[in-house]
This record gives sequence, C-alpha cells and structure tokens, in this order.
Amino acid sequence: MLVKEKVINKVWIDKEFKKIYFNGSENGLRMKFSEYIVQELREKIIDFIKFLRRRYYFPIRCTIFIKSNNEFFEKENSTKKTIGDFYYYEDHIKKNPFIWIATGNYHYVPINKKDTEMKNILFTITHELTHYYQWFFMEIDKRTDRSLEIEANRWANYLLEEYFEETRDKVV
Repeated sequence: MLVKEKVINKVWIDKEFKKIYFNGSENGLRMKFSEYIVQELREKIIDFIKFLRRRYYFPIRCTIFIKSNNEFFEKENSTKKTIGDFYYYEDHIKKNPFIWIATGNYHYVPINKKDTEMKNILFTITHELTHYYQWFFMEIDKRTDRSLEIEANRWANYLLEEYFEETRDKVV
C-alpha cells in the first residue's frame, strides 16, 4: 500500500514503478528534430531526454517534435502563439500524444545568452511533459488550467535543478 501512495502523490512515474502501469508496445519517449536545429542544441536536448528516460517511465508513447520556429499557434486557441504545446487525442489507442517545441532563433542568440536560452528550451520540454502525465492521469478534465500550469512549472523547475545537479552543468 505504501508503494501506491508514493506513486499517486507524484505526477511523473518513476522507472521503479513501471510494472504497475500498462506496458504495451507503444510506450516511451521519442524525439524528432527539424533539420535546422544546431548540433549543440540537439546534443543538449538528447542528453536531457536520456536523463528523463533513465528516471521516468512514459506509459503511452509520446513524440517530441523540436522545431526551429520562433513560435506556433496553440491547439486550443488558434489566435494565441506559444513556444511549446502538448497535443492529445481522445482515442489514444489509435493516435499517440505529441509535443511541439519551438527553439526560436537559438543559433542567433549571443554566446553569453545561449545557456539561458538552452535552459528555457529544456524548461519548456519538461513543462509540456508534465502536461503529458496530467493527461495520462486524467487530471486535465478535473482541475483548473491555473493549477495544471502551476504544477507543470514546479515540476519543470524541480527536474531542471535535478538534471543540472546530476550533470554538474550549471546554467545561469
């Protein structure tokens, strides 16, 4: 019983609890990069995703599309622009959820601001992945948008801190 309480109180699913959840063939976290993503950014994102995969289980396959766009329109509001968005279908058996991340003009950012921009991109990825887990646990229909956003921001900050502590790659 203690194990279930630990799982229920967390948003993300620790790898150690993988067996509790459905283990179909369509699970995990995938990435697809636009051809215009610079190599240093690509490598940092891959390293970060490897960190997440080592720690957490993704019960339904989710693909993250890393685009070189500055921004794109939200799925819920076609007039509002965003740099990251989580997309899902009501029928997740036939179509898996996915995330779009806009990297903006990372390659044009001055060298002294690249670390900050990199951290913002990793934050956005983690924020949207928290929405993936909120969707998986069916929290999206039960809670307010504000509470979901606050939780996504908290998890993004927490996981980035853990990542930079583990890799000793402090980004200011």
